[in-house]
Amino acid sequence: MVRDAILECVGIGTTLNQAIAVSRKCAEIIVVGVYAEPPRVNVLAIQEKQLRVNGVLMYTEENFREAVQMMAEGRYRLEPLMTRHFPLEQNQQAYQFIREHPDSCMEVLIDVADLQFSSGRTIGGSSPGTGTGTVRANHGYNGRSDARAAGRNRTSKAEQKG
Repeated sequence: MVRDAILECVGIGTTLNQAIAVSRKCAEIIVVGVYAEPPRVNVLAIQEKQLRVNGVLMYTEENFREAVQMMAEGRYRLEPLMTRHFPLEQNQQAYQFIREHPDSCMEVLIDVADLQFSSGRTIGGSSPGTGTGTVRANHGYNGRSDARAAGRNRTSKAEQKG
């Protein structure tokens, strides 16, 4: 049997219930979004449609590599998700843009070059050797702005000064 799959990545009850409403019978809904508070969910519709609802919280490195490979193969149309790009030098303007457009921002991206720290750690460079990378700048699940680098590219303030 071929199943539909829906990824709920926003983390608010409205989108979870929309996923339930638009899904076909026997579909699978994968809850990826992080919720600030427990959502109210239409359990009756889950039962009537015989839906499978699964939650995930973290990705493995293998999941990340597989997703990058699928994107490189053009299996997903990502352009509609990208609201705007900013160079690293305009990172403050990126966050200002997010604050001014909270209802229309899907993903705001900050393009960065590889950064080498005295510890030997490098961040950026979404493709080895390219010298470029992208950091997501968006609203966190609780409405605060946050920045997340793809994968495990996080640094401490001490490392940033290093």
